[in-house]
Amino acid sequence: MIPDPTQITPDWITSRLRASGSLPTGEARRVTLGEAFESTAAFWTPLEVEYDGATEGAPRRLLYKLYREAWYGGGVHETVFYSDFVAEMTDPPVGACYAFAHDDDAKACYLLLQDISATHDPPGEDLAARDFHAAACSLVKVHTHWWEHDRLGTPRFMNAHGGPLRMANACSVENVRANARHWRERALPAFLAEHADKLPSGGRDTLERAVARWPDIFIDRIADGRALTFLHGDAHVHNMFFARDSDVDQTLLVDWETYKRGIGPYDIAYMLVFFRAFELRREIEQSVLPLYYDGLVAGGVSSYSRGDFERDYRLAIIACLFPPIAWSSYGGVNLALQAFGDWDCAELLR
Repeated sequence: MIPDPTQITPDWITSRLRASGSLPTGEARRVTLGEAFESTAAFWTPLEVEYDGATEGAPRRLLYKLYREAWYGGGVHETVFYSDFVAEMTDPPVGACYAFAHDDDAKACYLLLQDISATHDPPGEDLAARDFHAAACSLVKVHTHWWEHDRLGTPRFMNAHGGPLRMANACSVENVRANARHWRERALPAFLAEHADKLPSGGRDTLERAVARWPDIFIDRIADGRALTFLHGDAHVHNMFFARDSDVDQTLLVDWETYKRGIGPYDIAYMLVFFRAFELRREIEQSVLPLYYDGLVAGGVSSYSRGDFERDYRLAIIACLFPPIAWSSYGGVNLALQAFGDWDCAELLR
């Protein structure tokens, strides 16, 4: 276990890459640490590797991701994603993971990842419809592969994962109700104490009714396991890297610590609802939603009508109300309320 990037040596890099099959010949000669940066869940350090005797394809730019102690469980969850689920997919829309380890006692977890910045860019301020189309295609690839998959019924998916994002988790009935109870008794009262006076007319009633009705509505939807799949679970655009050459590369999804079982349209709704302004969301929905649904059908999904999809999208918008409540984000709640009104989601809460 390497808990500090300054402890990384050429020998360690060689051993990790050799074990992963990514360095069949040669060895690392020098490792240079780049400028570190932080995210909500982790500390990141870019690594540049020089080799002796390695092939041209040896990984030369890596990222060392060290989870914050408070996010340790999410880090372990992500290591399982790379070790257990990525291997089952053909051409998954993710960068490579070369090594990982975790220490339960120290609550430390790292991943050694491919630095995809040579071929992909983070989202800029000028995202266009084509970027959302590319992102939807990557999500479709994940969703169709895991659609109604037997593994989604295993204990890993019945537990409640994802912290503020867990209300969309199609876990056990007990955990769905426990999640909703947390929002009803703690998250929503705390949000209202700070933001109630800023909510639009009817906003408070909508939030209270959504929290109260969600467990029954969601449990009824997921009870038979029909049309459920593997979700990224935090699919906002800043967890996506867009290919510079979309004819060669696909959009890649990062930060998989909150993956879960759920309804596929949730990842799409989450991506669109929280993208800046509701006017843009309305415009982009018109092309992204048909593309996503057609992608499911082309990928082999059957017995899931367009009406089923649209109802699930409306359910997903309701689920999008809950994360910004937990974050105490008035702006996020307001965006979700706009979508809630556009899609008449109140009809589902009656």
